[in-house]
Amino acid sequence: MDVKSQIIDAIAADQNEMLVFTEDLVAIATENPPGTQYEACIDVLTRKLDEINLAYEVITVPNPEGDKYPRYYILSGYGEGEQVLYFHLCD
Repeated sequence: MDVKSQIIDAIAADQNEMLVFTEDLVAIATENPPGTQYEACIDVLTRKLDEINLAYEVITVPNPEGDKYPRYYILSGYGEGEQVLYFHLCD
């Protein structure tokens, strides 16, 4: 089986789970500004990372507007080597 077919089969096998995860994420009101509900978004993402046993670190980002709407980012990775796959979630 070629790589393309393997990817398509893997996506098909997990399609429902991916849809539910996506629905959970987009249901969170993280509009920016002001950046509300970021903590709820981080909770959904870190639960998924825990579920798939991927180590991560949640880092609080200084917010010039104070602590009313805290900002976070998640630092995680998988494997080693010269090739990198980078995801950036931004409102």
